[in-house]
Amino acid sequence: MSHNILLNTKKFGDNVQILSEIEEVDASSLISYDRLDIMAKILFLQNQDKPFFQKLYLDSIQYLNGFNEKNEKDKQGKEAFLQKFIETFNSIKEKGFTIQEGVIPIGKDGLILDGAHRVAICYVLGLKVPVVKIDNEGGFKYNASYYKVTGFNTIFIEYLLLEFIKIQKDVLTALFWSGNEKKQKQIEKIYQKYGIISFYQKNITFSEEGQKNIVVACYEKEQWIGNRENAFVGAINKVKMCIDPKTYSKSAVDFLLCTKKLSSQELIDMKEEIRQLFGKGKNSIHITDTFEETLQLSQIFLSKNSLHHINNCHFKYYPDFYNLVDIYTKNMKNNDGFILVGSGALGLYGIRKSQDLDFLSDKKLNFQNENISSHEDYLQLYGLEKSDIIYNPLYHFYFFGKYKVLTLERLKNFKENRGEKKDKNDVELITSFLKNEKTLKDTMMYFKQKMYLSFLNIITKIGKKVIPEKLKPFFLKIYYKIIG
Repeated sequence: MSHNILLNTKKFGDNVQILSEIEEVDASSLISYDRLDIMAKILFLQNQDKPFFQKLYLDSIQYLNGFNEKNEKDKQGKEAFLQKFIETFNSIKEKGFTIQEGVIPIGKDGLILDGAHRVAICYVLGLKVPVVKIDNEGGFKYNASYYKVTGFNTIFIEYLLLEFIKIQKDVLTALFWSGNEKKQKQIEKIYQKYGIISFYQKNITFSEEGQKNIVVACYEKEQWIGNRENAFVGAINKVKMCIDPKTYSKSAVDFLLCTKKLSSQELIDMKEEIRQLFGKGKNSIHITDTFEETLQLSQIFLSKNSLHHINNCHFKYYPDFYNLVDIYTKNMKNNDGFILVGSGALGLYGIRKSQDLDFLSDKKLNFQNENISSHEDYLQLYGLEKSDIIYNPLYHFYFFGKYKVLTLERLKNFKENRGEKKDKNDVELITSFLKNEKTLKDTMMYFKQKMYLSFLNIITKIGKKVIPEKLKPFFLKIYYKIIG
């Protein structure tokens, strides 16, 4: 098959073999976990007024080719890449994308071989992309593994994965509560049977508190888990069922991201086959059913700061404070453009109660509540660009995978800069917390938690005969209030 097709002959030669007719496809179909560089390009185009995204784009190129595009004289150096990208974007925005702009070549594995910038532009502008398959074994895999080898910061690699999930919503997460290394081959066979591809995996060690918190994140919609008022009492028993008591203090959970295009029944069948391998039923593995569940868990596992929060948060229910949180979350226009700042993080870590709620946003919004206010007037005290505070993953965590909160380190910096009396006290609290120093208060909390666990065990073992099932949450709630 031969066509007068505009390909980059400097890359593929004059005698490249064409395997298909030209076809117009949605740009989103060309965005893959094996081409995370495209995500960096998309994010830059969508946020050209925000310095963080320009740096992210340039860093992705730096670790890709060092700003040296072979056989491309007009793409040598940082400024040249940036200028060429913006010029191409403006041109296609004005004139549209035609075959004369160049057909995007695709290898036998379905990955693009050239034209990543043009694909990103077409995605942002909502344009179709002309593609053609050529006789090439495969495209370039600029995936998480590739970027890790180059030295690109893992925080930003996982941020690109998170943004990829938001675009390609046919992704699920799988949590193996006791690890899956011993049954990896059998699991892979099941994945293969259902057409599942696992494309990112990490092994996370959770603290004792972290085990409870991650169970809450996974199952908080279930009635048996409890609620904020009783500190999600059901999570403790679930942890015991999921995690071997012999390794309770050093539990490691395997987190996998997988592609899925399954019907609801196929997903149920696949889950059942995997669970039979472990012989623990639903206590062996947790697999998400919806995009919303996948996103929530990914915003925990793909964020170093979120994992720190899960592992170190001593959840305490402050009714007035969480009422403010509820008002805030219900009125957010979107999750990405908002971040809780100020002392809210102290309440969400369980360090101390916060009396009000402060936020930053790239949109103007009035919550019509005197205790919820913008910190725009204090912006200079944070020592960062507002867009960096809101979007840069270095500076926020997701509270149980839901909404962004300023990290304790950046909160400490803010309070040091402001220097009010209450700030000095908070700086001491944060410093102690981050150093894991055991103050008298910390020690008291430790014993309270142990007492609570003992009380729960008593109810679990003998409560069936002594306390009616419906009254157990009531007794636990009273006890929890007594001790804390």
